Amino acid sequence: MARVLVTGANGHVGANTVRSLLARGHEVMPMVRQSADVRSLAGLGLAYRYADVMDAEAVRAAAEGCDVIVHTAAVYRTWAKDPDDIVAPSIVGARNIYAAAKAAGAKRVVYTSSIAAVGSSASPDEVHTAAHWNEDARNPYFVAKVRGEQEAIRLSEETGIATIRLCPTYVLGPWDYRITPSTKSLVLGLIDGSGITWKGGVNIVHVADVGEAHARTVDQGEPGGRYIVAGENIEVRQAGALVERLTGVQPRHLAMGRGAAMAAGAVLDLLGKLTGKEPQFTRSLAYQVVERYSYYDAEETGRALGLVPKGAEEALRDSIRWLLALGLISGRLSPEAAAALAPEPEWVQAV
Repeated sequence: MARVLVTGANGHVGANTVRSLLARGHEVMPMVRQSADVRSLAGLGLAYRYADVMDAEAVRAAAEGCDVIVHTAAVYRTWAKDPDDIVAPSIVGARNIYAAAKAAGAKRVVYTSSIAAVGSSASPDEVHTAAHWNEDARNPYFVAKVRGEQEAIRLSEETGIATIRLCPTYVLGPWDYRITPSTKSLVLGLIDGSGITWKGGVNIVHVADVGEAHARTVDQGEPGGRYIVAGENIEVRQAGALVERLTGVQPRHLAMGRGAAMAAGAVLDLLGKLTGKEPQFTRSLAYQVVERYSYYDAEETGRALGLVPKGAEEALRDSIRWLLALGLISGRLSPEAAAALAPEPEWVQAV
């Protein structure tokens, strides 16, 4: 078994990856920032290695003695007053991770990218594969993922360190303490009224499958390979209908088309810059998702990693159950719905 450094170990993907690695018998070194909220890792008995991915020397020290680095750390935000706050950590972080891997003599890097780097289409009939790239990234998060993954490819070739890149889709499920944009847009916002469905499609993947994919690539997968970690392709309104069926809460729908949504986003962009408060959506985000279909074919991932993904309904259900454990939606569900969606005892104890 390998000694594995997991960057961003306390994050949504990181915490689930840590659990999958432990279940497979690996020795896990969770790398977190000194100020990090580590509730997602509480009770696992792990010794933390403290470092920020932007601090080259700290990352080098954290990686010492590790055989593999699983790099999940990222700024998962779609808006910032200064977009470089989102983009720079992706690029500089990749450089620091590869320098640390080389110094440690690590044999492999598992690099977490995103379907934001793969792209989407204007038609539900056009399904993307791992061979596709997003050549029209405009939102800062999408730009960060494209440029970060491209930097990882360059660094892998430069250092000779075997690398596997994973591109998860819209990730939902437990151990999401900070509430990712995916959970906010597809679950929490639809229930608390702050979010809306829109015309378009997404692929929803259970976070447990994403964690398991990361753990399996420590030993499996072709070096240099790129794998989409996907679940089920589904229209956003269908996802909203599933949320309604599970909770009894009817989500609001964005009636405007792509052009109008982008125009409204531009106004919200301006207000965000003036107030410093993150807008509900932006022009660049509307450009990336409204009337766009993030549909993917992940058959190669299944063959390479032996992974059979869960469906969208199970991912949505477990995300709702997690939000109930956190107490974020307790008053919005009927007693009957809340009882049917009772969280796992382990989740309740961890809150």
